[in-house]
Amino acid sequence: MIICKYFDIRMSSLVIVYFVVLLLAWNNRPLKNHGVIFLVCLLFASRPMGVPDTINYYDIFHYSMDDIMMQYEYGYRYLNYICHDILKMDFNSYLFIISLFMLEGWYYCTKRLLPQAHYGVLFLLFFSFYGIYYDGIVIRNALGIVICYIGFLLLEKPYKYKYILYYLFVILAFLMHVGTVLFALVPFLRKPLKKRTLIIWSLINISLVVFVRIDFIHGILDRLFAFEELSRLSNFQNDENVAEQRISLFFILNYILSVFVIFLRDKVHPPRLDLYNFFLNIFIYGVFLNCLTSSINAGSRAGDQFIYFSSIPVYLACYESTLFNKNTGRLVMYILSGLYFFALTHYFPNILNY
Repeated sequence: MIICKYFDIRMSSLVIVYFVVLLLAWNNRPLKNHGVIFLVCLLFASRPMGVPDTINYYDIFHYSMDDIMMQYEYGYRYLNYICHDILKMDFNSYLFIISLFMLEGWYYCTKRLLPQAHYGVLFLLFFSFYGIYYDGIVIRNALGIVICYIGFLLLEKPYKYKYILYYLFVILAFLMHVGTVLFALVPFLRKPLKKRTLIIWSLINISLVVFVRIDFIHGILDRLFAFEELSRLSNFQNDENVAEQRISLFFILNYILSVFVIFLRDKVHPPRLDLYNFFLNIFIYGVFLNCLTSSINAGSRAGDQFIYFSSIPVYLACYESTLFNKNTGRLVMYILSGLYFFALTHYFPNILNY
């Protein structure tokens, strides 16, 4: 933690790296983009124990095959066993390699799906919340998401057995984090929906938060999570915490952006429209799951792992549409990036321990 002597401001390494990413995002040079990712990986690799979940990951890394770790997914524990017991890595080297895989994996998949995009500002938008929160904190879930993201590439190919191959990736992701089982539904989200249908989904989403009683949702989730493998997801929060989580700045921002990208679909350049519809559906699906499961402990991650991809439709709506020119679109994404980063540091202040 760096203390600004003359201004009495605490500034963590995370804040410094965020502003570096912010300053470098305006230009889109491949070498610079990979340099930014390398810098972020160094930050994540040096995470101190005060960063949320670090102690848990430290224990899994060192005691992956002990009985006390049986609550965690076998695939992730075995990955740690290979790195610690066979490859003899230390914890920080492990974090660096994992971070590099996740962030370069995100960059590679995004570049394959969106050729000729402005990856600098797109990475800024992604990094400001989900890149930090997932790749920098909940790395089990982030590993699973990136594995599924690689599977997305198969869905865009004319392979005969692409769906079988995709579900193999989902199974691999499931071995890293049980929540990624929801990605099994992604192939059904590829069909474009009518704007009226998307608007109805948005109304359903907000209705789940405003009108539906929490204990009613609890009753549904109790039955849904009755399976032994998902039993730890049924640890419900108290109503006060649920209410705060459901109406947080972060939820409001995501909901407004989901409506924003629905109404701007007609403005997106036609060559990008199929991809836009795909990630728009994923975004709306994520907001729906977020509204439905926000009343359980860490339940919002069920939807967040799909909102993880929201930077793509937001980028296309701002930068590759007829609504804004390029400079205005970048400025809008800079503002959204600042709002996301503020929401992150406000609701997860311990992340400033970086």
